[in-house]
Amino acid sequence: MPLYDIKCLSCEQRTNDIFFRLNDTIICPTCGEGARTIIGPVLTIGPMPSKPLKMESIGREFTSNSALRAYKEANPDLAFHSKDDASWRNHVDMARNKTERKAKLQGFNDRADKKAYLRKERKKKQELSH
Repeated sequence: MPLYDIKCLSCEQRTNDIFFRLNDTIICPTCGEGARTIIGPVLTIGPMPSKPLKMESIGREFTSNSALRAYKEANPDLAFHSKDDASWRNHVDMARNKTERKAKLQGFNDRADKKAYLRKERKKKQELSH
């Protein structure tokens, strides 16, 4: 069942998550005048009752887009980043460079070399314990 966001043409009232058929006339639930649909950003992975959106970093679970939207409006100081967001990419690159430098300071060629060494050592410990 598709849900839409609408905005009244006369009273400017916004209403979220309204169901209507595409060939129906859209009427504002507040004043009864004509309204239009609002095309907003689409969440590619979003909350649904059958599969809620879990955000472990803030300890919340959202089962609808309106609940997520209300949380964002109540907490304007929080930023939600997608993996394609430039600020998130900068953060990931900075963390990767930091681990590369740390691995080189410890005598490894790079981060992958350190991971391979640690994996090999873990495997040796497992074989010795059996």
